[in-house]
Amino acid sequence: MVKDEFRAGLALVRVAESSVTALAYYKLGLFIAESGSLLLLLVPCALIGIPTGAFAIRRLDPETFRRICMSFDAWVVGFGLSRTLIELKLMESPWAYSVMVATILIDVCLLYIFFTVRRANTERSRVSWVLPTTSSESGRGDRMSFEVAELSRDRFESLNRSLGYVIGIMAILMLAHTFLSSARLPS
Repeated sequence: MVKDEFRAGLALVRVAESSVTALAYYKLGLFIAESGSLLLLLVPCALIGIPTGAFAIRRLDPETFRRICMSFDAWVVGFGLSRTLIELKLMESPWAYSVMVATILIDVCLLYIFFTVRRANTERSRVSWVLPTTSSESGRGDRMSFEVAELSRDRFESLNRSLGYVIGIMAILMLAHTFLSSARLPS
């Protein structure tokens, strides 16, 4: 019940925040004719997407659902960043989309790691790996005993660490490039 109350409270805060923001944008005259046509597109998507998401989250593991949603968010942010780079004339059109492609590639790597490690953990908990020992080791006559063989913790541990460093370095380079480029632009 506490979890559901938290979600309801969070949803209420988000609706209030979005409503106040929309009202402020309207008062400032930031809505244009294209905004109305986008609204006609977004309302049916929200009316279909919210119940579909609620249905899916009840059927999927919450962590898997979160990873898929965050993956989609990363792709959208990558596209938005690419479009922003084009609009600010920091990169030319085909090359600006390399940011989105890099985001997608990193995300696919992270999803692959998540699902392979998750599957290994699921298999480990579902099936116990056992090794038979000889009767002299067990001390029970001719009966065989079984010892559980321990699997390695994370075979992608070094890859995860390296990928984290690469993502961090790329983020710092992108920020530095953005600040240096914006400093060179005339005001």
